[in-house]
Amino acid sequence: MDDIYPGWTGLEQGAQYLVDWILRPLSESRPAIWRRYDWYTGEFAETHTISPGGPLIVEGVGSYSLQSAPYLHSTIWVEANTPQRRARVESRDGLSTAQMWPLWAAQEETFHRKHRTREAADFLIQNP
Repeated sequence: MDDIYPGWTGLEQGAQYLVDWILRPLSESRPAIWRRYDWYTGEFAETHTISPGGPLIVEGVGSYSLQSAPYLHSTIWVEANTPQRRARVESRDGLSTAQMWPLWAAQEETFHRKHRTREAADFLIQNP
């Protein structure tokens, strides 16, 4: 999902892009053609194609939504506490990205409440 979110305020929009660009075309046995978002330039960059017919694993906060649900075979909710999640972001992306954490975390909370993501999961993994 990190490749299709259109920036720090694009969680909901990225979830819709997943449906429009990838899940719907594949469900209709058409190639999925999507554009990678370049976080450094703040623009969409090159296109990528996914051929229909094989399994697809989508990972990320916006991968399950009410719109994507009809296209999904199963979902996994991976749960971690807030300090652990923030530490992972800082470790992976550095402090400049971590400064955007409050904005992103607020979107996550709203998104999950709206789409009832945890409740819809087929499997639940809890980090210690």
